[in-house]
Amino acid sequence: MLRRLLVIAALAVTAPSHLRAQQGNPALVATARDYIAAGDYAKADSVLTEALAGAFYVMDSVDALVWRGVLEYQRGNRSLAQLNFRRAFTLHVPTEVSGLETISPGVARLFDLPAEWSRQRQVLGLAVQ
Repeated sequence: MLRRLLVIAALAVTAPSHLRAQQGNPALVATARDYIAAGDYAKADSVLTEALAGAFYVMDSVDALVWRGVLEYQRGNRSLAQLNFRRAFTLHVPTEVSGLETISPGVARLFDLPAEWSRQRQVLGLAVQ
């Protein structure tokens, strides 16, 4: 029994980094979201940079890029917000972003209705497809 536990522990420690990183990416994005809500934009930026660096799947990148867009929108930097939304939406267009309505209602409207989605994409300068 002890030997089996040691083998399992050794496999967990030596697992490829992309397998270990997957467990942390959603947590990093959630932490960044909390920092944005608290107004601690520098910490949110740092955590989102780490989340993007460890994003091995498209949806991980999309989540991090959407929240980076929200971060820049909250900072008042509309052009960087647009850039991050464009990068995210090029990969995949999410239909919902959890927690967004309480942190940034203006950006949350992007995800409400298809008609609103088209209008807001035009406002942000994103191509309507």
